Amino acid sequence: MFNNSKGFVGSYKGGGLSYGYVFPLNRALCLELGIRAGFAHVKYDTYYYDAPAYYKDQPHKKYYLGPTGAHCSLIYRF
Repeated sequence: MFNNSKGFVGSYKGGGLSYGYVFPLNRALCLELGIRAGFAHVKYDTYYYDAPAYYKDQPHKKYYLGPTGAHCSLIYRF
């Protein structure tokens, strides 16, 4: 992603798990709940623009371990 003054380039690695459960409400309706968690490792370099070229500023590393999302669904079976 480059704009007129600053840019980033790098790599992303990650993975995760999800768990869900379906709660029957009656013969036709169910409620589904779920949660997702994961790990991400991001390495990227920052660039700045000084006409006529981009120059590398400094490298960065970031790690993330934790929840990544949740969902709730209402299911109608016919």
